[in-house]
Amino acid sequence: MTRPSSYAYDIGASIGVARYPEDGQGLEELIWAADLAATQAKRQNATVPLNYDHSLAVALQRRERIADDIPAGLKQDEFWLAFQPIVAAATGDLHGFEALLRWTHPTLGTLSPDEFIPIAEESNQIAMVGAWVLDRACAAAARWQRGGVRAAVAVNCSVRQLSQPEFVDIVRGALTRHQLGAQWLHLEVTESVFMPADDAQTLAVLTQLDELGICLAVDDFGTGYSSLARLRDFPMRQIKIDKSFIADIDGRSRSVIEGAALIARRFDLQIVAEGVETEAQATALLSLGIDSFQGYLVGRPVAQPQTAVNCPWLGANAAVAG
Repeated sequence: MTRPSSYAYDIGASIGVARYPEDGQGLEELIWAADLAATQAKRQNATVPLNYDHSLAVALQRRERIADDIPAGLKQDEFWLAFQPIVAAATGDLHGFEALLRWTHPTLGTLSPDEFIPIAEESNQIAMVGAWVLDRACAAAARWQRGGVRAAVAVNCSVRQLSQPEFVDIVRGALTRHQLGAQWLHLEVTESVFMPADDAQTLAVLTQLDELGICLAVDDFGTGYSSLARLRDFPMRQIKIDKSFIADIDGRSRSVIEGAALIARRFDLQIVAEGVETEAQATALLSLGIDSFQGYLVGRPVAQPQTAVNCPWLGANAAVAG
């Protein structure tokens, strides 16, 4: 008789606490307040019960307002793209620009992507937002090509987008609509794409995108789930080292960067360093064999990207025209 496979389960709980009478006058109010506190505890991965506070209700109202305003914001061009340059580390040649989403809300002001992107994901609107970004980014890259600027555009792609059966058609449609060659589009995904849950679906979509000629990159490499088997099996062409490691390059993170560079070489992957802010960082990264740089040292995200980039680590050739 074959013995059944054994499984290990990690079980956790998110607990919210509401008190009478300060948090509610009736049972429904108290349950609502406790549930709101429990939701916040889950969002924070809290390991202890979280007490209800009125600020949670204020934050919930803001989140609901932002979620409700996303569709109108897209239609009314409140959203816009900023482009940050990516350059070759050894020469300063312009390789491309990463498209970064921004939102100027008419009443809430400038909203950080760190705030509205998670809300778009939780409200199941990230696919709609992602399609808008993809279309605008492809349009921008096509304009660059017509103007003689041979630069790719990098677009962040959520795991939820990859789960769409029609996602490959959405990408193909954007390329066709703007007459942009697939080689000029890079799609960046986080390491969560390597989670085993949806291996078959994710691999199928990524394979089709790779066959179109699109460069697939692992964004924020080193901060999430990763394995050599996934890098071997998935059609990735590039990894981007998270900026948190670059900021600590003089500390223990240097070993992480060295390891990532070695892995990249073994798998024939290009390696990009994000968040390069100082000349010392750039010089150290260049000595480690990093292929490309992105960060404030090279150029900040702007609505109208410039082909002249800043490369002080190259000495006399500090300013390089793309």
